[in-house]
Amino acid sequence: MRMDKHPKSVEWEEAPVVLEQDVTRVRHYKLLQVIMIILLPIAFIVTLILGQSSLSWGYVGVSMFFVMLMWLLRAFAQSARAKLTLIYVLAAAVVVVRLIVSTPGSVAQRVVSRVDSSAIFNSGSALDTPTLSDFEATDAVETPEPVVTEAPRSAAEMRLDEFMEYWKTGDRDSMVNLCSPSWVDGTESPKGDLFRLTGMVTPSGYYVERVDGSNTDSSRAIMMIAYITNQDGTTTAKRYQIMMVRSNDTWYINPNSLNAIGTVTEEDQPFEQVSSIITEATPSPTPAPTINPSMVLYYNTNGGKKYHVDPYCPDVGKQYQPLTGTFLYAELDDAQFRTLTRCRRCNAPERITPIN
Repeated sequence: MRMDKHPKSVEWEEAPVVLEQDVTRVRHYKLLQVIMIILLPIAFIVTLILGQSSLSWGYVGVSMFFVMLMWLLRAFAQSARAKLTLIYVLAAAVVVVRLIVSTPGSVAQRVVSRVDSSAIFNSGSALDTPTLSDFEATDAVETPEPVVTEAPRSAAEMRLDEFMEYWKTGDRDSMVNLCSPSWVDGTESPKGDLFRLTGMVTPSGYYVERVDGSNTDSSRAIMMIAYITNQDGTTTAKRYQIMMVRSNDTWYINPNSLNAIGTVTEEDQPFEQVSSIITEATPSPTPAPTINPSMVLYYNTNGGKKYHVDPYCPDVGKQYQPLTGTFLYAELDDAQFRTLTRCRRCNAPERITPIN
């Protein structure tokens, strides 16, 4: 009977030891199980959402660390370890690919940029074998200088360009079409009033100094310098402040702002703008005023006794406007026009012998 009881007591005493070892092993890997099944998947989603470079590389390193730790400790069943390893390898690959695609300026692009800089700044070909000096280039070579581009012109400036081109050619009908509709409706003779506002001068060129306001405003002021050809053939640089008004989303010129606000000296202008137009003053006798022989003068063919520079001269009756009789200043001494006298109302030129 003693021989039968001894083996049973041995089995009864060894069983608790085995159970204690199994419980200890399960408790030991609960934290790793939480990390592998819950925390790392959450970290994967957060990494994809944020897309930060440091966070992405950190996730790859941490996930691979816990995968290796799982195999070293032989945690979980072998099939479970294999599945978790495959999942996290694929997840790490997804993070790395997304990181490479979304990162601006890859290494290959920087190498191509360096080769292009070598082709521009050095005499060798861009396909030459790079030397050590190529990789020790200064920042000025690696970083190309910014290209200065001209700011786009506003709609108001382009509208002023059209007006100035018509002014150069004396096309007053087209000039009136670019004037403010309210101004045109408020005058009886838009062409005559425009002629008096612009005077007996013609612009040979101009450039814009400053544009005030924005495209959303109802009016804008454009400061410009125009080179005006006077009656005596001389050129004067004058500053204008042209007021532009917007009506029905179209920009128009306010003719009341066509009077010059001042004369500009050579020192006030950019050299490249005036070098070919205004010459430096030299101590010399003041020449006698001359008149352009090609200047067009007007007279009334119905018995008019005066010659004019304005076909809409207010000294002429409205029934005769605009004056249809024309001749050149060079013909003023011809027998047909010798008896005509100068109109002081429109400031017609004196009888001065022209100098060719």
